[in-house]
Amino acid sequence: RFGLREFALITGLRCHEIPDINHEDIKDGGQLKGVYFENLKTVTRQYLNVMFNISTAGTYDDRIKMAKLYFLESFLIPKQECLSVDWDNIIMVDDDEVFDGYPWGRVAFELLVDFMNKVVCSKGQTVFSSFLKQLEVSPMLATPDEVKKTYSKKQRMSFERTRILTT
Repeated sequence: RFGLREFALITGLRCHEIPDINHEDIKDGGQLKGVYFENLKTVTRQYLNVMFNISTAGTYDDRIKMAKLYFLESFLIPKQECLSVDWDNIIMVDDDEVFDGYPWGRVAFELLVDFMNKVVCSKGQTVFSSFLKQLEVSPMLATPDEVKKTYSKKQRMSFERTRILTT
């Protein structure tokens, strides 16, 4: 079975319980929002992408925060049905301790399960009883001998370092 524990082991992301975040406790909370997203009712991922690409004018800290937010919203927890960025995430990114310690792995896992339930499963079924059994990962270190047996010379030339293969 592929559950939260396995997801945490494979990704290395924090997957503990999601805490309640009090905005007053966030150090500099809303500073990035005030500088880059002032007067906006919502921030779309497309707008975040634009701000990320032109944020070279801001401070070094702002560029780091923008990169963290962009990575989070574009790669780690992209939402299919929602194109807007969560204001809580924009506020949390101002506090490194809160943002970096947040259980983004659990958030990503829950989004994965919700997505799989919506797309793959029919009524009465759940991801855990059917689909995720197929997602079991068997990591195997790709040794040079195995690579030679499995791939042509042309394919091997494209490999620059050891890879993890799944079955």
